[in-house]
Amino acid sequence: MLLCWNPGQSTPPHRHGEDRHSWFKVLSGELNMVHFKDDEKMRLKQCSGGDQVALEVESSETIGVQSPVIYEGPDDASHQLGNQSDSEKAAVSLHVYSPPYLQLTYEASSGEEKKIPVVHYGQMFSQIIESCPAREWRGCEIFSNLSAFQSLLDDVFIKGDEQGDDEAAIHARITSLMSQIQINPEEWRMHARLHPEHFTRVLIGQSEKWMLILTCWDKDQGTPIHDHQGSFNWIKILDGQLLEENYVCNAMEMTPEEQAQCEEQTQKAKASGRGDGKQYAERCVQMVRSGVLPPDSVTYLNRDIIHRIRNVSGRPAFSLHLYAPPYVKARAYDVVSGGTELVFLPQETLKTVTDSGASYWHI
Repeated sequence: MLLCWNPGQSTPPHRHGEDRHSWFKVLSGELNMVHFKDDEKMRLKQCSGGDQVALEVESSETIGVQSPVIYEGPDDASHQLGNQSDSEKAAVSLHVYSPPYLQLTYEASSGEEKKIPVVHYGQMFSQIIESCPAREWRGCEIFSNLSAFQSLLDDVFIKGDEQGDDEAAIHARITSLMSQIQINPEEWRMHARLHPEHFTRVLIGQSEKWMLILTCWDKDQGTPIHDHQGSFNWIKILDGQLLEENYVCNAMEMTPEEQAQCEEQTQKAKASGRGDGKQYAERCVQMVRSGVLPPDSVTYLNRDIIHRIRNVSGRPAFSLHLYAPPYVKARAYDVVSGGTELVFLPQETLKTVTDSGASYWHI
């Protein structure tokens, strides 16, 4: 990981956990490293005369560009690293962790143990994208966080508009970005919410151009057959496996008289007990493709696609959905009756986000 530090920025006192090794080197500027006395679980010592708590400092050192590589082992004491420069000079350091470092555990001033996700990169990545053609970084993993990922999405749409790129070119860049992006699981799981009766959509962020949704699926949960009413859609599987079925609606090519006849035949078949009328309804809605989406896979759906999704993992599954423009309504299709229903997604939840930065809603 490449860490960038403005003056005054620092980590909380922390440890990296058992069986984790790390190395870092300062590439620019200077960092101050404070080592604290260790007591096995990084307990805080109560200060006399009040409720404030503090760690007992054992030593500190200034680490610069000419300093050797710093190694931290699993048995090392808790520490704090930061840019304490009095000038306006930023610092940059390169860190290697083995195994990967996904979350930071620390103790707050209250004594409560807390965990926060490790942020894998900052806002500078858009400059890297600009400096190298897509073919050179396609296939590489971009370690990101949800906030920075949204900035990247804005960059793709804004720059596409400024350059006069057509829709296909912009969508190709988004597909590539969705394929490469790797969001820290410790971060997106903080927003995940499962419901025993239906799948749940969590609004992560949106703009005038796009909407980003975390969808949470408990075992065997799925959607009805539906469209996105003109929105393009990208799906990235974060965990588990989803079965996707794509459909075509032949009713769109039927005359109103043919649609009425199809519906009448369906209802007669159901009323007479001669089946559920599916043979007639299939004239209106037909499945053309199906397949299982494995973890880390990405699928792209144009604005005309009708589909449904179901969790076939045998356990909870989670997926990241991007819609452009924002997804505000859908048409649900009944494969049995051939009927449809226009569903408006509850916009009031999109205007007020919760303390965790997400809103919860479902079809």
